[in-house]
Amino acid sequence: MGMTGAIKLRQIVEHAERIVGIELMCAAQGLEFRRPLKSSAKIELVYAAVRGVVARLEQDRVLATDIDALAGAVRAGVFDAWCA
Repeated sequence: MGMTGAIKLRQIVEHAERIVGIELMCAAQGLEFRRPLKSSAKIELVYAAVRGVVARLEQDRVLATDIDALAGAVRAGVFDAWCA
């Protein structure tokens, strides 16, 4: 049962990375609706990091590659410095 539990845990972590990536993408898009207003310095740094990974959504497109890219950035620890 240990191996089955490990496989399930890995799936859960991968799903969580994708969910956080989706949330980051939605938050960045939401911030753009509030421009020219600025947020806190920390949030602006996270926004810039998100935009460094994925482009702004200006027209309809498939988001699977963007979600995968942000999930990879979460996995790589790109946002760890701002979460403390």
